[in-house]
Order: sequence, then C-alpha cells, then structure tokens
Amino acid sequence: MKKILPIVLKIIIAIAVFSLAVVYVPKLFGQGGLNIFAPRKSESGNVIVREPVANGLKSLPFSVKGEARVFENMIAYELRDAADGFVLSEGNAYANAPDVGRFGPFSVEIKSLRRLPMDGGVILEVFNYSAKDGSRENQVVVPLTLAKQDFQTLQVFFGKQGISEADCMTMAAVPRIVPKTSAPGRESLELLLEGPTRTEAAEGYYTNLNPDVKIQRLAIENGLAEVDFDETLQRSVGGSCRVTAIRSQIIKTLKQFSTVENVVISIDGRTEDILQP
Repeated sequence: MKKILPIVLKIIIAIAVFSLAVVYVPKLFGQGGLNIFAPRKSESGNVIVREPVANGLKSLPFSVKGEARVFENMIAYELRDAADGFVLSEGNAYANAPDVGRFGPFSVEIKSLRRLPMDGGVILEVFNYSAKDGSRENQVVVPLTLAKQDFQTLQVFFGKQGISEADCMTMAAVPRIVPKTSAPGRESLELLLEGPTRTEAAEGYYTNLNPDVKIQRLAIENGLAEVDFDETLQRSVGGSCRVTAIRSQIIKTLKQFSTVENVVISIDGRTEDILQP
C-alpha cells in the first residue's frame, strides 16, 4: 500500500499539470483555445492571416490565406523588402463572407516579384483600406524569409503616361521575377494580363487590355508565336490608338524571347475581323 500511494500521487500531479498546460499555454501563445496543436496565426482587428506563419521560410509561389471582416470584403496585401521597404509584390483579394459584418475566408497567391529582396528577408502586410479616408486599417505584419531558388526575369509591356500617348505603339518594359519555368512565353502573357501593380500605376504605368482576358492557346514554332484569346480581349474596345496599343503590348511581350520573330493574334480562332478600330 505504501508503494502504491506515491505512484497515485505522481499520477494526480501529472494530470493536474497537464490540465493547467492545456488551459493556459494556448492563451500565453495567443491561441485562445483548448487546441494546443492549432496552427499559429497573425491577426489584427478584423483581419486574420493563417498562412504563411510568421518567421517562416517560403518559396515562390506561395499562398496567403486567412479570414477577414472588412469593408466590401476586399483586403490588400504588400510584400516588402525587409531591408529597404521596396514593394516587391502587391494586390487584392476578396473575403467570401456569408453576410455583412461576418468573417469570410480569403486566399491569394504571390507568384512574382518586381525585384529580389536584398538579403532574403521580406515583410508581408495584409490590411484593408478605410472607406472613410483611404487609410490602412486592420494591418497584419508577417515577417518571412524568401528561400533561394532558380529565378528568371521576364518583361511585360505597359503604356506609360507621357510616352505612349504620343505614340500608340511605344510601350515600357516592366520586370517580373519568377521561378525558372519551361514556358516563359505563357508565363509572361499571364503576368501581362494581370496589369500593373498599384505602385506601378502610381508611377504612370497602365494597360490597354481588358480585365479577365483568358489565353486559350499559345504555340511557338519556327519563330512564329500564335496566341488565341477569348472574346474579352476586344469587348467594348474602340479607337485605332487603343487597338494598336493592345497589339503592341502583346507583341512586345512575346518578342522579348529570341525564339519569337513574328506574332499572330487571334480571338476564338479568328484573325481577320478582330480588334477593329
């Protein structure tokens, strides 16, 4: 009996310690619940970022996921160089909230950079713009390290204020750094269709292409690139200058590659009656 009592006492103490840990350890580390194995998260007010985890090592492309309860369900993100604050990538995403004032999930993929970070350290900022004055609200800051990869620099061509207005064919090259790909032509067109970033737009860059254009086919053979788009490419497009500019953006983006000498643009397989002034 004397031997059993110390064992029982140790068991009781162990159970008590474990129970306290389950209750208080999650609170100390911001989990706020009983599941001590729940993924870490960064949050501020009405925006919660679950991926990526702070101080993690990420490779391009990577996803940003979480929940938000913000004006018009739209959140914004910026990926900055930790060394000098340069905006490497930016964009928007919509939270799929069931109703006004309710949290909804959001997900967006960061797949390209405007330049590489100076020492690999980056800062992800997720926030929303105030409906009152356009200032940032509910900002979440997630420090990260960008893993070393085989990157390549692609170019996309946009109009530029003060340049393209004088000559509809003159476009400005803007860099996009992506993981090395076996289909750089397709990748560069996809990046072109995304348009300039918010920062680039503030610098005077713009696109003549409609939003939501889809690439249906791209084939490059014997120096000829044939690219087919859906009807969205020419929807509500008018004026000879804009039509010329659209063609110029696409052709210049494809001709950056030494394997492309000529470009044929089609819409739903048609080449003769498309992109009319």
